[in-house]
Amino acid sequence: RDNWINGVGPRGFRYAYRRYAGPDDFWVNLGGVQPTTQPQQILLEVLAETGVIGFLGVTLFVYLFYRLVKNQKLLFRIFPGLLAIFVAVFPFNTHMAFFSSYWGSMFWWLVVMAFLSGSTATSCVNTK
Repeated sequence: RDNWINGVGPRGFRYAYRRYAGPDDFWVNLGGVQPTTQPQQILLEVLAETGVIGFLGVTLFVYLFYRLVKNQKLLFRIFPGLLAIFVAVFPFNTHMAFFSSYWGSMFWWLVVMAFLSGSTATSCVNTK
């Protein structure tokens, strides 16, 4: 609630968790072990780390991506990329850290590849 506009910053959840956890919190009382490093839920992580601004950005991205893929011919061409993206983010409530982890990097590469596979540009290679 203190940082609802812009959040605590990417990968800042691990530090904010300790500050806001109660005195009898299991994860804080493990003794020397870093408490949880991410909220294990993509939307909660986006809201906590980037606030409403980040959530609106993700919502806008999903809307624009939907508008791109609603064309049936394009959807058929980029389906393998969409399937890979879905597999990368599907377990919404058991997800690894989305920002600055290999899953986050993998997700953005898959998005780029899906967009490129749907491109209508012709090849530069002469096939004759």
